[in-house]
Amino acid sequence: MGKPKQLLIWQGKELINHAIDLAIESGLNPVIVVLGAYYSRIIKKVDKKNAIVIERNLSWKKGQSTSLKLGLAKIRDLNIPAILLLIDQPGVNKGMIHAIIDLYKKDSSDAIMTETKGKRTPPVLLSPKCYRFIDDIEGDIGAREILKKVKVQPYNNQDVNAVEDIDTLDNYDLLIARSHIRH
Repeated sequence: MGKPKQLLIWQGKELINHAIDLAIESGLNPVIVVLGAYYSRIIKKVDKKNAIVIERNLSWKKGQSTSLKLGLAKIRDLNIPAILLLIDQPGVNKGMIHAIIDLYKKDSSDAIMTETKGKRTPPVLLSPKCYRFIDDIEGDIGAREILKKVKVQPYNNQDVNAVEDIDTLDNYDLLIARSHIRH
């Protein structure tokens, strides 16, 4: 992408702050933010530092598993579920987060993963039962490998726009254009 996607502007604020606000407004606690590449540029822009825990991933070049392990290490000992939110899905909203939590409370699954028209994507909720598999992942592998080893309940999301992600500047421009049409 050539620049940190965390600093792209979405609805008047950086994506990093959009995601932090979503987590806080959804009642998630603690809110753990893992930063790797571009740390010094991103940390300067992070709002609400006193309401979150910031972890610096010095091993970010070894892949996304390192960020996942670092973030979950902070929550593992609390023996509470974790909701994984990604910076590049600005359409995820508080209603989705609450629906995922509600489904977890009603279901005996080890994890809840968003499913939209047959496609599974974040956000995902991992119960403490999943944490024993964290150390098994390496490299550029995320929670999907953990989910292969546990009972997963899908959260059936109907809003395709909510789970679209930003992988390129073209994706970003398209999401910006669509958001202006919807507002």
